[in-house]
Amino acid sequence: VPGEGSAFTVKIPYHLVGAADSIAAEKQQTEVIKPAEEQPGRMNGLSIDAGSGAKVLIVEDHPDMQQFVKSLLSPHYSTLVANNGREALQVLQSEQVELVISDVMMPEMDGYALLQELKGSDEYRGIPVIMLTALGDEQHKLQALTTGVDDYLTKPFSPDELLARVHNLLEHREARKQYMLDSKEENATEYEGIAEKPHVISKTDLALINLIEKTILENLENEDFN
Repeated sequence: VPGEGSAFTVKIPYHLVGAADSIAAEKQQTEVIKPAEEQPGRMNGLSIDAGSGAKVLIVEDHPDMQQFVKSLLSPHYSTLVANNGREALQVLQSEQVELVISDVMMPEMDGYALLQELKGSDEYRGIPVIMLTALGDEQHKLQALTTGVDDYLTKPFSPDELLARVHNLLEHREARKQYMLDSKEENATEYEGIAEKPHVISKTDLALINLIEKTILENLENEDFN
């Protein structure tokens, strides 16, 4: 359905195996997953603090994909889910979220509309956003990047890659928050009276940035533009 997406069903033929084969297969599977269970909170050498308490909001209308992403993140982070952008905004009104992972094609409010709402808000602009989509062409990537997305992952994606990107964005966000806190403490006199205000771009400055961006995009093919 244009503007909403598609659903596909894959049917895979199978045959019943003998009892001996079943036991061998079960034993082999146990041997494969056992090392991962012995090292909780690690994947490919990357250590994740499962007790960090970071809240990640998953915005996805497809139940299977929603649960799949949640199953990847739940061992390491607190997870919340929303079925579309409108529900995500409602969740943000009552929950303090550190990162948003959003699909693109969703009913009511898609990922691009949600991204515009977040990046145009003084309250939510600082929340990192990862967009998950099956649309791999440059046009959709450019649309997400110019709207201010922090990261972009095309389906199908590697679970380890998603975890690594989430980990990195949260680490960078925490580092920026700590830097701002340290700067305010070192310059208490200079920041007196405005220390309580969030350090974000004002709506006036954002409007100017958007105007500059629009003007540049309109003149990309103009060789005389400077």
